[in-house]
Amino acid sequence: MANLLSYVLFLALRTYAAPPEYIQVWPGSSTPAPGDLGNGTIGPSLVPPPGTSKHAPHSIIIGVRKGGTRALLEMLDIHPDVAAAATELHFFDWDENYAKGFEWYRDQMPYSYPNQITVEKTPGYFTSPVAPARIHAMNSSIRLLLILRDPTERVISDYTQVYFNRLENHKPVQAIENMLVKNGALNTRYKAIQRSLYDVHMRNWLQHFPLEQIHIVDGDTLIHDPLPELQRVERFLHLPPRIVASNFYFNQTKGFYCIRSDGHERCLHESKGRPHPPVNSTVLRQLRSYLRQHNRNFYRLIGPAESGAFDLSVVPPCRRLRSLPGERARNTEQSGRIAPGVRRSRPQPQTPSVTYTSALGQRQERPTETQTQTDIQTRAFRAAYMDAKSILSVHLGFTQLIVSQAVKKRSTTDFGLQGVAVTLSLAHLLPLTSALIGRSLL
Repeated sequence: MANLLSYVLFLALRTYAAPPEYIQVWPGSSTPAPGDLGNGTIGPSLVPPPGTSKHAPHSIIIGVRKGGTRALLEMLDIHPDVAAAATELHFFDWDENYAKGFEWYRDQMPYSYPNQITVEKTPGYFTSPVAPARIHAMNSSIRLLLILRDPTERVISDYTQVYFNRLENHKPVQAIENMLVKNGALNTRYKAIQRSLYDVHMRNWLQHFPLEQIHIVDGDTLIHDPLPELQRVERFLHLPPRIVASNFYFNQTKGFYCIRSDGHERCLHESKGRPHPPVNSTVLRQLRSYLRQHNRNFYRLIGPAESGAFDLSVVPPCRRLRSLPGERARNTEQSGRIAPGVRRSRPQPQTPSVTYTSALGQRQERPTETQTQTDIQTRAFRAAYMDAKSILSVHLGFTQLIVSQAVKKRSTTDFGLQGVAVTLSLAHLLPLTSALIGRSLL
């Protein structure tokens, strides 16, 4: 019986095929364009459609890494007047690519029709010290898109991507606390933290481009409510309004919006939306405290111009009454007004507590001594439950990655060994989860 099950598993692994990525077939052609985003992208070996040509990009998504650049490009690619480059070219930030010249760069662009604009995205441009000057040398009037998210969450997401990549390539990994802390202090030289210093990098860009050529997209809003952000991008790029609500649907399994266009439905790659590891609360507070002043400096850089040159209808919320995602509450408190998109909270009966503002402006409650022991235990239990849930999510993510890698290798031996590793990992997790919850009730 065991041999039969092994043989069935072997056949399943050999015949397994991952669902194909969304591809576009050019009208009148039976050959798909590999890796096509949906509009205007074509493989270099295919004959281009009549009336198309390649152009240098009219707009570039310059970053930030782990800010939602891929989501922005794929959603923007819904627009029929957009031709999106399929890959990150790293032309302006990698010397070896820049040395190939502008003709090489233009040749990497997709074929497009005269009514289309070409859009390229490489997240590394935003943090590159040389990219702004190089892009300006190519086209001083180019329109730039910069998508940002809560800088603390961006750091954790950055670490998570590197963690999974190293795990996938069988390289050693370190806990996030070991990366964030060095010699007992916050490791501000850690690259993931450096990438979240939005004000530092923005100053470099503003030395070469006026602010009205840089449109800032709220990455957190894009994920939870994509249409308004994309409509602002349409206006910034002078595109006719073509993106509508029916182009998006919420995928309950993945937990974010997916795209519906031309009868096709597609979601972002499985690597998007990975579970984040739990971070030590003390380390997290240190990180938020360090980034807080940088957030404020960035807000001063992108605040509304005194000349009133900006059309507030196209300025994203993060440039009106708040600064960055995660800063809404603090700016609302200072201005005494409710920022757009921020719901006024309703007062609810609760036990006495002290309200304070966290490093990123998030209003939180600290229980006072008048709270009962039951209330404190309940809060502790909930906190422990959330910690355990986070750890479980990470382990499930690791499980999915390990199993998928074994399936891709089509190796029953690897699959069996990896399965044992997963079982041992979960066996370690269950006592840890119980300990967390049990400790909270002491």
